[in-house]
Amino acid sequence: MSTPTPTTARQPTDPEGPTGQLATWLTTTSLEQIPASVRERAAHLVLDGLACALIGAQLPWSRTAVEAVLNLEGSGNVPVIGWGRTTSGPAAAVLNGTFIQGFELDDYYPAAPLHSTSLVLPALLSTASQLPSVTGAEFLRASILGFETGTRVGLALHGSQMLSRGWHSGSVFGTHAAAAASGVLRGLDAAAFEDALGLAATQSAGLMAAQYEAMSKRMHHGLASRNGFYAAGLAQAGYTGIKRVFERPYGGFLSTFGEGHDPDATQITKGLGQVWNTEQITVKIHAAMGCSIPPSTRPSRWPTAAR
Repeated sequence: MSTPTPTTARQPTDPEGPTGQLATWLTTTSLEQIPASVRERAAHLVLDGLACALIGAQLPWSRTAVEAVLNLEGSGNVPVIGWGRTTSGPAAAVLNGTFIQGFELDDYYPAAPLHSTSLVLPALLSTASQLPSVTGAEFLRASILGFETGTRVGLALHGSQMLSRGWHSGSVFGTHAAAAASGVLRGLDAAAFEDALGLAATQSAGLMAAQYEAMSKRMHHGLASRNGFYAAGLAQAGYTGIKRVFERPYGGFLSTFGEGHDPDATQITKGLGQVWNTEQITVKIHAAMGCSIPPSTRPSRWPTAAR
């Protein structure tokens, strides 16, 4: 799949703003421009995410989710990991993301808490089912750019503050990770990426009270993955989203979710293409929430500030 160039592709409404810069970067960044160490780390994360899905697929709450979702959704050709069954793209994104999150084993980005593979991989698997073919290189590139997008949007909201305010942080800014990854695989131009980011933002949600009696916390990232899958697909079809969604002073993503907490839009583009957050996404060594793992047992890849 060819990557559009700035001279032939449509441009975002404000190429110099954070939304426009991110949209353009997603369109123009090739796999060759990504350092080898980042590509290696991303491949490791993809494998870890698939392993987490296999572990989570047959847990009691996952079985309940499968029964419910497959009854609600139609048939399709996207694999439901660990079940030997297929379903529609949106349903598969929900379930596969739920499986990866199902046992608190999946990856974790400490500085802006989210679980990247439960967002990115399901959206990519569902997107790939709609394309004639997808190479491993295309899949890896889309994964990395999705990982980078989710973490950067989270940093703009001071990620961990979202948790303390009662939002399930990763499912709030995870829609952008899924939309970016799916959009890269679809070959969106920068103007369509602006729409996809806006469509992703307006679907963001997730309440941390779900960690108590509910099963639903495990599904939050799966729902965000589905929403990002929808956002990219709608944008590709020409359905427009919120323009300049990160800059809007009223009803924008940062102004609304970050109200009263000084969101920092510069974090979205700071060091873009030079600083790679993918390398700071950690793989857990215990089935537990990342913040509950004692510092002495955390992997060395965790940033110093998170130890």
